Amino acid sequence: MRLFPRFVLAFLLMAVFAILVSALLAEQAARGRIRGVNDRAPIVEAGTDARPRAAPPPQATPGSAPSGLPLPPPQDIRRLLGGLRVSQIGAGIVALSAALLVGTLLARRLVQPIQALTTLNRRYLAGERELRYGGRGSDELHELGQSFNQMADQIELEQHQHRQLVADVAHELRTPLTILKGELEYLQDGLSEPTPEVIGRLHEEVGLLERLVGDLRLLSLADSGGLSLHPVPLDLTTLTADVIRAFERRAQGHGTQISLSGSPTPLYADPERLRQVLYNLLDNALKHTTPGTRVECTVTREGQQARLDIRDHGPGLPAGSLERVFERLYRTDAARSRIDGGSGLGLSIVRTLTEAQGGRVQARNHPDVGAVFSVWMPIH
Repeated sequence: MRLFPRFVLAFLLMAVFAILVSALLAEQAARGRIRGVNDRAPIVEAGTDARPRAAPPPQATPGSAPSGLPLPPPQDIRRLLGGLRVSQIGAGIVALSAALLVGTLLARRLVQPIQALTTLNRRYLAGERELRYGGRGSDELHELGQSFNQMADQIELEQHQHRQLVADVAHELRTPLTILKGELEYLQDGLSEPTPEVIGRLHEEVGLLERLVGDLRLLSLADSGGLSLHPVPLDLTTLTADVIRAFERRAQGHGTQISLSGSPTPLYADPERLRQVLYNLLDNALKHTTPGTRVECTVTREGQQARLDIRDHGPGLPAGSLERVFERLYRTDAARSRIDGGSGLGLSIVRTLTEAQGGRVQARNHPDVGAVFSVWMPIH
């Protein structure tokens, strides 16, 4: 049974129950009054003298009314009870009509928003994704409609991001594939020789494709809940120093120094995933710092969290991009990132791997110069 007839039937059943209870109570009260009058009526004793002998009157108190009343005839009592029943039936009909009217109006008022949401949901599923709930009010049904609007907005945003991601990935894949195809066609047509320089360019483009596919696979595993973590006790300062040593030659070629400050900070995390976080942050810092400056790494402890700050001395982050830098394939300088061979997914991987281990990451601009990326990880 649908909600509308359920609401109306509920109101009718409540009215019927109230009518029956009130009728029963009214009839019992009427019979009790008649019985009380009968008890106070004159008493007739059997004997030779058939004349009634009145019962001794109760002792009167000052201001009291006489209680002896004559007993009404039986036909008058039946007429009284019959009239009472007729009046109860009339009152019941009026009450049922009022209950039917009020129940119908209230049921319609309650069901209409639900029907509107149902229709809206069906049209939304049919492809009309621009539809939104426009009802007004402050009850739970209005809150349900607002929740639908929020859900629809979130789905629209995620679909837009998904389409943008697919377009960006296609662009990222097309660029190295175009270079590879052109170089191979030159080799095939005899227009170029397979020199070490040509082979090196081909190897770089294949490496870019490999990194892009690997990064996409890691993010896909994180989204699907299939990312494996193997946390062990470690020291964040020691792990950071190991990653910095792997960047020393590249930093020297860039004319940049990488410094590390901080005391031993124990941590319980996945060393390989945390190493990926550090690698991507240092890689991003070296790409954007000014040659001849330095990249500063600082490890501290804040309560029950370990904190790592990596600061470069570059131009800093543009206004409005402090949160967007962690979006997938977002670049503040697309041309330079493409030349450096980046996939545009490094900082997104940083946030994904950090949050997967219960931590958080934040980007900000230093008051003097450069950008600062901070990572907080729970110690326990």
